[in-house]
Amino acid sequence: MRTSVLELLHLSDAALAAKAATNDDAIEALMHRHGRGVKKYLHTLLRDADDEDDAFQDLQEYVLTAFRKQRYIENGLFRKWINTVAFHIAILIKKRNKRQCRFIDCDEELTKTDEPLPLSDALKKIPDCEELLKKLPLSRRIVMRMRAIEQISFKEIAAKLGIKVGAATSIYYKAKMQLRKLLSARKIGSA
Repeated sequence: MRTSVLELLHLSDAALAAKAATNDDAIEALMHRHGRGVKKYLHTLLRDADDEDDAFQDLQEYVLTAFRKQRYIENGLFRKWINTVAFHIAILIKKRNKRQCRFIDCDEELTKTDEPLPLSDALKKIPDCEELLKKLPLSRRIVMRMRAIEQISFKEIAAKLGIKVGAATSIYYKAKMQLRKLLSARKIGSA
């Protein structure tokens, strides 16, 4: 730890918060003071070391941004504020993990057979379509397979994945856009 941070540790949270808008060392001193407690709190919420690390990094980034953009208003409750932010970040991570699990389960179900799924007429025209599909993120790949290959309606896709119909539609169109970019990049690269 730098000496400038050590010099600031004797200050109260309120004094550090006041300096934090212009002094990164003050933010570092606040995080040093409250970091261990916040990490324990994240551990009780998440119970996964990787998720805890992700949450703590997101928290540090949020705190830094809040102070730089002067969104934090000092009222003597920094500890309470940082724990509230940690709680909301933990909830977002849990929701993200839950959503990813749905996609992973669905991907395993789609790839149980060794033989490739029959492609729709539009996808048959694309050379190496399976290779391109593998380059898509998991959620886009699954929705694209369900919609374009299995020709399932957006309503059914949403029900299977536990997402909203609008989200399924959005994921599908984003997958189409990404496939177009991959195709155009391949054409440019081969030319």
